[in-house]
Amino acid sequence: MSDTNLLVLAKEFAKLRKEVKGVLALPIGPQGGRGDAGESGLPGIKGERGTDGRDGRDGKDGLNGLSGVNGKSGKDGRNGKDGADGVSVVDAEIAADGNLVFKLSDGKIIDAGELPTGSGTNAGVFVSGNAAQITVSSTAPANPQLNQLWYDIS
Repeated sequence: MSDTNLLVLAKEFAKLRKEVKGVLALPIGPQGGRGDAGESGLPGIKGERGTDGRDGRDGKDGLNGLSGVNGKSGKDGRNGKDGADGVSVVDAEIAADGNLVFKLSDGKIIDAGELPTGSGTNAGVFVSGNAAQITVSSTAPANPQLNQLWYDIS
């Protein structure tokens, strides 16, 4: 806008301000009573339906994220050492002194001590373990069970 137009506008604004101040300075009288109702106006004409607006444009797809890098495969561990061979009872006998003697698979010999003496079928039950029961008796058991070793001393 040019300087000349601004000067004209400023002068007109000053005049307008002066008139507004004059109106605001007028005395205000008491409020008047309510007037009679006026006649109803004629109904307006119904407006036409407006046209639908256009659909907005689809937005752009975002960028795909970067793929992560696969980690390296770990090295296989070394094979462990083979364990020692297990030991088992390969033979059992009653020695000449009356002791129960076990011969083991590793060549060791275990002397389990003197066998109990007594009478009756159960008098000779001597050793009981997790996997087997060894019965030493002069008579065979009535109902031998699985993993039960019967040793005849007759």
